[in-house]
Amino acid sequence: MEEKQENDKMVMMEYIPKGQNWDNYNIIVTKIVSKNLAQIPLQTFFDNNKNLLKSKTKNLRIKEISRNKKGEREYILFTAEADSYIDSQTTESQIQYFTKGENDVFICIAAIKEKNLPKEFVEEWSKVFLQSQIIK
Repeated sequence: MEEKQENDKMVMMEYIPKGQNWDNYNIIVTKIVSKNLAQIPLQTFFDNNKNLLKSKTKNLRIKEISRNKKGEREYILFTAEADSYIDSQTTESQIQYFTKGENDVFICIAAIKEKNLPKEFVEEWSKVFLQSQIIK
């Protein structure tokens, strides 16, 4: 199942497995494209995202996995784990990948309803994100 929202500033697409719905999914993958914002440092996106998550969750734990070396395409890969959302009893932990294209910033998120991400999940999605490429 796919949900898509778009305006002149961004595109957001969310995917859940076939046969599941927004109430009972076990994994959700989100892609956000922030249009024409590549001039803003990725660290700014990372910091803003961290502050937003901190305001919405209980006991947020952010762990950076890797980031680009000088001269490589800019990216930040990290996990965000939380005990629960402030306004809900449900929890969701995520692996997030931020990267830049020529003009746009891409944010990719794989999330499951767990307080802690299994090591295998982090390894699998790290590989998917780090081996991805932007196709025009």
